[in-house]
Amino acid sequence: RKDTPANGGDFEIFLLFAGTEVRQFTINTTNDIDVSANSDASGLTWQGKNPTTNVDAVFVIAGTGSFLEVPEPQTQPSMSANGQFITMVRRLADGRERIMRFNRSAETYTTFYTSTADLEHPSITDDGTRVAFLQNGSISDSISLKTLGVSSLTTLVSSIKFTSLEHPHLTRDGRWLTYTSETIDVSN
Repeated sequence: RKDTPANGGDFEIFLLFAGTEVRQFTINTTNDIDVSANSDASGLTWQGKNPTTNVDAVFVIAGTGSFLEVPEPQTQPSMSANGQFITMVRRLADGRERIMRFNRSAETYTTFYTSTADLEHPSITDDGTRVAFLQNGSISDSISLKTLGVSSLTTLVSSIKFTSLEHPHLTRDGRWLTYTSETIDVSN
């Protein structure tokens, strides 16, 4: 993953209000990436670096101005549309990756899934019980769905040879999934 723009600058977060007014939300020297908001943008979450430790961190801000740095180093946050839950990826010391859920009101973590595969771009439903995410395997990618309390994992989409999958996103009720698929030209 490349987190530094080609011009040597850094990524910042911008908000577009009512389709006409652009406001810069962050101004700092670290890359602020993977921004996600609830349905009315009164809550935001994003990945950056803790300025003291220079470790990947997930930040959350609510419309009330309250600010929180999630206490464990994690990446790729995604906020539910109602703003209640944030899901993110945590790399463990043994190299595995874990999909975590943070309940904002209870300030508690729940482990959704742990794997040796690269886990990316989690997306969570409003009730906090289902997470869709990308698993990058050695041969192919897949978009999977994990339901809290159910031991099995459901594969929703698998990539075929010479394609890649990206950015799965569940609707707030979990009835629909959007994603992108890039077809790679291998004719050259």
